[in-house]
Amino acid sequence: MSLQKPHSPTAETRSFAGPWLRFGSGTGPQDGDQWRGSVLCLTRAHSRVAAAAAPGGGGSTGPNGGTAYPGFSPAGLAAGPATPTAGLTGAAAGTATAPRPVLLLRDARSGGGGGSSGTADRRLDQPSPLDSCEGWTAWRFELELSLTEWQRPVEYCLEAGGQSTPTYTFWLPAVGQPMHWGYYSCNGMSDDVKRDAPERNDPTYLWRDLLQLHSAFPLHCLVGGGDQLYNDGVWQTPMLKAWGANTDHDKKVEAEWTPQMEAEATHYYLTNYIDSFSAADIDVAMASIPGVMMWDGQANMQCIVCNMAVRRHWTKPPSCMCHMKPCG
Repeated sequence: MSLQKPHSPTAETRSFAGPWLRFGSGTGPQDGDQWRGSVLCLTRAHSRVAAAAAPGGGGSTGPNGGTAYPGFSPAGLAAGPATPTAGLTGAAAGTATAPRPVLLLRDARSGGGGGSSGTADRRLDQPSPLDSCEGWTAWRFELELSLTEWQRPVEYCLEAGGQSTPTYTFWLPAVGQPMHWGYYSCNGMSDDVKRDAPERNDPTYLWRDLLQLHSAFPLHCLVGGGDQLYNDGVWQTPMLKAWGANTDHDKKVEAEWTPQMEAEATHYYLTNYIDSFSAADIDVAMASIPGVMMWDGQANMQCIVCNMAVRRHWTKPPSCMCHMKPCG
């Protein structure tokens, strides 16, 4: 079930998704003073956006759920530098092109003073294309930063097609400092929650609470303990719904997995991952707090871009979880 609020942009009308920040290592006894992580984002081939966008479609949700990212809209994404997706393993790979993003990073330690103005200290323009699906390409930027005796903020933003995201800030712990970390699970609602249930009116209020805590006492890592999203709705796609309605058990077992089933399921997973992780408040948390995730059956179903690229991005285990300090 998607956490998107009514009238929020969906994957059908987006041309950019992310950024999502991953924690890799940096607090274990063998890490020294090196922190490692990565940033994931998705860009979409311009022709795909134009074909999917409804007339008058808007841009994507900003940090507070209301302001659109400049240029990241179906009509506004210019045809900037593009990278052919030939050779990637996802569905529809090899024919679509998507703008190659650039990451601009400002680290207070490097003399930039931590301010948001001026030229970025580092420009990363060679992200790794992880996979491609339905015109989307998933990109990963590897980060490696040195820890110091004080915790400090690091700022970054992304550019694609001549436009840019807002600037986000994440915090690095000091050398030897136990990380202040948060934990979440069950990020969504299963299909048995009634459509008029009061909790559906404001499904991300706990994320706002987390962000308030983060603003006062910065979190260095956010651990997803399972059910990072709910994919129950895949069983409502036409072909799988028809298969599930068949009361003949033997025919169910013998039924083939058809190309149409795969196309419907792939489209569902792709859009559900993008919409769920781009929901207001969730998007800011995942862009501002390095995350690591554990996966279970709800989130572990087959998906081309999302299951492959997102899991590659987030599931590399931290070097030493015992050096973390829980929030609260």
